Amino acid sequence: MESQDSEKIFELMKNTISQRGLSFVSLNEVQRGRQAAIFLIDVIDQETGKPAKFVLKLFSKDYHHNCPTAARHEFDVLEKFHNAVKNVNEITCPAPIAFYELDNGAYLMTYISGKSLEWYLAHTAIDFRDIVSRLLRGFQIYYTAVAEIYGDFQPKNVIIRECGSIGLIDPTMPNPFYHQFTVQCGPASIDMGYWLYTVAAGTAKLMVFNPKLCLRYQAFTRCLLKEAASVFFPAREHLFLEEVIMVALSHLDRLKKKSKFKKFLLYSIGKRVIKNMVGSKK
Repeated sequence: MESQDSEKIFELMKNTISQRGLSFVSLNEVQRGRQAAIFLIDVIDQETGKPAKFVLKLFSKDYHHNCPTAARHEFDVLEKFHNAVKNVNEITCPAPIAFYELDNGAYLMTYISGKSLEWYLAHTAIDFRDIVSRLLRGFQIYYTAVAEIYGDFQPKNVIIRECGSIGLIDPTMPNPFYHQFTVQCGPASIDMGYWLYTVAAGTAKLMVFNPKLCLRYQAFTRCLLKEAASVFFPAREHLFLEEVIMVALSHLDRLKKKSKFKKFLLYSIGKRVIKNMVGSKK
């Protein structure tokens, strides 16, 4: 990312915070990927002295040729979703605050506190059915409000808050690969297929190091897919699951095409994991 552009965006972000009656304290990079860098911003309310947090997502021009457009689309999607769930107790998402275009594209949003579903699966005896029910409720609202796939649906992007609500973060993923899928069951089969892929590839790595957690991931996914089929395509649940499997295997095929043996091994193990979770005969 261009440091000059980043500095301009940081200054714009500080101005936004100041206009909201807040004092900037610190900015720390917490995550960097091919698509964007994520920064956690600490502030203090000038009247009450209470601390608060925001998140800045700064897109990378190296990842997307039309970076500001991709960033703006994600900002707009988040705004639609937030407006749809702001009065729903069991579901929440970050509230978009300001969009900064320049060359990179970036936006400021509120911080969602809590722990990821990954953490809960690893450390607690979480009630699968309750979490799944609220998750699917969130996706029903999302599809109605946004009318497109969620995109990056995986355990690390599901936040369980202290108040008990479910936070969904990081919607959309500007990836043309999604447009290759032709499905009859709507965006849900693509999103659930991506979830199945991430769990299959991820638990393949866990089999040796943490087999218990591997089984927890698989059990949660079985519950999720079974309920998703009955919610999104009750008339033909088998067709929904077939499409979910097709999407997951298509993502896994990209690993098979990699030259490295490690990627091919993840592909082979991932296929077996999918078969164990949803009974695929492929």
